[in-house]
Amino acid sequence: SNYLFTQTIVQVAQAVIARHSAPHPVPVQARRGPGVPLQLCTASSALAEGIAVVRQISHMVGGADMTQADQHRARTDDTRSFSDFAVLVRTGQQATALEQCFLQEGLPYRLLGQTSFLAAPAVRQVLAFSRYLLQPADTLRFLQVLDIGAFRPAKTALRKLRQVLQQEAPACPTLSACLAAVPAACAPLQALTQAVARYTPLLTEPPVTFLQRWQAECGDSTDAEYLCLLRCAERSLSLASLLEMLLLGTEADYESTRVAGPLPPEAVTIMTMHAAKGLEFPVIFLCGAEEGFLPIQA
Repeated sequence: SNYLFTQTIVQVAQAVIARHSAPHPVPVQARRGPGVPLQLCTASSALAEGIAVVRQISHMVGGADMTQADQHRARTDDTRSFSDFAVLVRTGQQATALEQCFLQEGLPYRLLGQTSFLAAPAVRQVLAFSRYLLQPADTLRFLQVLDIGAFRPAKTALRKLRQVLQQEAPACPTLSACLAAVPAACAPLQALTQAVARYTPLLTEPPVTFLQRWQAECGDSTDAEYLCLLRCAERSLSLASLLEMLLLGTEADYESTRVAGPLPPEAVTIMTMHAAKGLEFPVIFLCGAEEGFLPIQA
């Protein structure tokens, strides 16, 4: 007997297992009754599948904005929160496609068992430079920007720069003051000074323009993670608003999956089926359920 799943889920699972196991598998009887029927949705691509998932979730929670929520409450008393949903995938590539769809629709989510596009080196570097450009007097932002390859001093020079910053705390000395105090860091600090001069005028432009300029000078036009960042930037009016959106809307969720402490509430969970072992959710979407992919065949 099975005490965890409904009879509907058990029957579907047995039908799948029967195709890949012994000719006469032992039947299993569920103890939780028939449950709600499973729904099968076909899509033409992984992107179309992701769009279908996020739109269905948005519909079931009553919409992603107040207007949609009010309309939903007028139609039904059945409401769910984002934390009721889990989207299960087989591979990291599926998770990447889903992440793009959630970002596009503006739904809160957390990605477990995978690395966010925000963790990609190219993305982290441009975000570090952007934050420094907006907060040049912040010591932390200055140290973060010095970790970018083109602006990174040698270890000895960096250690001296840290000492200068500690002596000047809480104020962050200017680049010219750092150059005077640590001549060994001349080349990277001059490169940073030149970059600041080139990119400061772009702060009044849409953030996509800023990011595309950085990509052309320092990045790779085929970088999938960077392209995901560009899609986020298309929905922001300024670089400052983009950074705020990433911090409050998604980056905080990703950081919480990498450090100890409770995960943020009210977010859809995206994870691999392997990571979902032992967890329960009221509503589950299983993506990529197709022959040869689930289970994967060599």
